[in-house]
Amino acid sequence: MTGIMTSYEKQASTKQDYAFHGISDDKTFEYVGVADGHGSARSAGGHKDFVIDLLRSINWSKELQEPDFFQNLIKRTNIEKSNGCGSTLCVFKIYPDRFECTWVGDSSGKIYSEGKCVWRTTDHDRDNIKEIERVIKLPNKVPITHSWDIIVVDPTMIRSVRSKLFHFSPGNTINMPNSLGHVGLTGEHISTEIIPREPFKQYNIVAGTDGLWAMTYDGDENMLSNPEMTSELIGPLIDKRWHQPWKHDNTFEIIPVIYFEEDNIDDVAIATWADGVFEVNNSVQARELQLMAAQDFCVVRLTEATPVQAYNAVKAVKLYNTKFGDLKIQVIDMGNKN
Repeated sequence: MTGIMTSYEKQASTKQDYAFHGISDDKTFEYVGVADGHGSARSAGGHKDFVIDLLRSINWSKELQEPDFFQNLIKRTNIEKSNGCGSTLCVFKIYPDRFECTWVGDSSGKIYSEGKCVWRTTDHDRDNIKEIERVIKLPNKVPITHSWDIIVVDPTMIRSVRSKLFHFSPGNTINMPNSLGHVGLTGEHISTEIIPREPFKQYNIVAGTDGLWAMTYDGDENMLSNPEMTSELIGPLIDKRWHQPWKHDNTFEIIPVIYFEEDNIDDVAIATWADGVFEVNNSVQARELQLMAAQDFCVVRLTEATPVQAYNAVKAVKLYNTKFGDLKIQVIDMGNKN
């Protein structure tokens, strides 16, 4: 199966977000990913973009094939040049039978199926108790102080919420307990999870930096779970929210109209993947397709065989001339199921 992959970036003042997608050189998996760099001009040697620039330079189609890639990446980003700078990372590798997600920091990824979120990253963020407990046990005795952030309540209202700052060392204070870079002060910890795929079930993936998720709320799940909502469609909607007027619940009162100042508008990076074309290679797959229920469908015929229903009209049309052993599938008709 070939997925539909897209990536989108909208850089604001810091210009440190990155989105990418592709297919491995050996054609065994597809991938989508995002990264959110951070650092200031006070970073060692002024290399505030060292980690994010390193990620941008990677040949992902080649290097993601290496079994030790992520552990080696930690070592490559934890050198002295990363003092004062770092990056999050969230990468999905998509195989025919499974998804493999690896992440560090607070860039989130979600897997949707048939309109529902069926899996999401457990981000290394201010709310991750296990991560906070891990940081507390680090040799450098990391002080944690309180700060403030915002969440979106609905399309017109934002609310101030308590946040945290993690002071790993002078010049290495960040708002999450884990990150690439920062000369390894956050610990060489990265998360990976394998999520099985059910055959002939529709899936889509949305990976994003906090510039995306900070501007979403529960009511956006219908939009994000729609496999037709690519990153190029989601991105402009999120950018519009960063620039719109808001009501602001600051915990003391509701301010009727505020705007985000330009230096408070975050970069946005989004990568999406959705099911593409079903490849019918044998009679077993054809029979399974025949049993699939779908609102829209296309009747196709295998020469000298029984008709089957494809998942929807678009996919069925793409089945035209797909090899079926020595036979070929031919499109006969399209229409609604009822």
